[in-house]
Amino acid sequence: MIIGALRKAAPVFDDNKGVSLVLANNRKGLDFFLKCSVDLNYTETSLTSSMQPPLIKPYDRPCDRDKVWEDIKSKPFHKIVKKYGGNDLLSRVKREIRKMFNCMRA
Repeated sequence: MIIGALRKAAPVFDDNKGVSLVLANNRKGLDFFLKCSVDLNYTETSLTSSMQPPLIKPYDRPCDRDKVWEDIKSKPFHKIVKKYGGNDLLSRVKREIRKMFNCMRA
C-alpha cells in the first residue's frame, strides 16, 4: 500500500512543506501509519504513480565522491564546509532565487 502526496499522484498535496511519500511495506507498518494519521491529510495512490526515481534505481555514483571522502578524512571541518558547503555568493543567490520561485508557485 502506498500513501503519498506527490506532484504527479496527488497535486493537491504538493506544497514542498512536508512528507511527499509514505510507503507501508507490511501490515505492521500500515497499522502504525493509520494510528498516527488521525490529524494528517493523505490520500492513497497507486505504486506506479508514486514512484520516485531513487526508488526505481539508485542514483549514479557522483564522480567526485572519493575525493569528498578523502577530504573528510584528512581536512578540518571548517575547510570541508568552505569547499563543499555551497555558502559562496553564487550558491546563496541561487538558493534565494529558488525560494522566491517556490513561494510564487505556492
